[in-house]
Amino acid sequence: MRTSGLIDRHDDLGLIRYDYATDCFSAKINKGAVLRPNAPLGIAWIIIGGCNLACIHCYGNQEELPRVILSTRECYSVIDKMIAAKVMRVVISGGEPLLRDDIFSLVERLKDGGISVVLGTNGTFINPENVDSLAQCTRIEISLDGGTPEANNLIRPSRVRRGNAWVETMHAITLCIQAKVNLRVLTALNSQNQSQIVGIASVLSTLGVTDWALSWTIPAGRARQIYERLRPDRVIVETGVQEARRLFPHMTIRYTDRVTNTASRFYCLILPDGTIGTEETGRGKVSFGSLLEQDITSVWNSQNYDLEGHFTKWVGDRVEIS
Repeated sequence: MRTSGLIDRHDDLGLIRYDYATDCFSAKINKGAVLRPNAPLGIAWIIIGGCNLACIHCYGNQEELPRVILSTRECYSVIDKMIAAKVMRVVISGGEPLLRDDIFSLVERLKDGGISVVLGTNGTFINPENVDSLAQCTRIEISLDGGTPEANNLIRPSRVRRGNAWVETMHAITLCIQAKVNLRVLTALNSQNQSQIVGIASVLSTLGVTDWALSWTIPAGRARQIYERLRPDRVIVETGVQEARRLFPHMTIRYTDRVTNTASRFYCLILPDGTIGTEETGRGKVSFGSLLEQDITSVWNSQNYDLEGHFTKWVGDRVEIS
């Protein structure tokens, strides 16, 4: 099982490299090559729509997702097609992926195929019995959207009567740190939590978190209909980020507005029923067919995807011309 080192892929455009340690892509490009990779570099797999939370801004919201989910055998088939296409990185999310009893066997099959796995979870199902299994992932990403229980749970309310997302997320973060799982905490910024950046940073620092990524809520999923109400204020957000970085220099604080230089149709998505598609600005999720019936490369073209945008998103300026 690959858990470290480098993954190299030779494409028509040149050599593409993925580094487990940094979770970054780079490329050595043939002079004059068009930056259109032969297959996706990374895929976002929304593996289940169901979730025990009802976050107001959820991108993988179950209302827009197929209710049918793939069996373990069908998931293996999808994974084998990723391996055949030489996909290098997969983000598994939901819904809540830890609701699947087979999730760790799926992660293992991806890793055995040389694919890096980042698993996004709300953390509420992480416990002492499964936390060590998370270590097989390149990274675990847990979401926290408030600096207090009240603020977090207004944005991330539980569907369970006695559920408390704040308490459960704090417990999950603590377990991951104790188990030395490679952890990044994610915060989706909106008008309700934009003034709590320093407060959230303080909570995370106390827990021992060293990697924190903040990004603007995007007009997708549940947020699409209420985005004007949720849109954060740039000055408030960037002032808060600057202050958090000053107060907590030991913490890597990543920030993106997800607005500047965004591209439509650059992301390759797989939905819970095996549908392959993308996200189109202003329209939402767009589907191109089922991976139970076709291969990834059969839909990977300039008509369906912004191939140059996909390359730029993952590789950025880490490019050498050969």
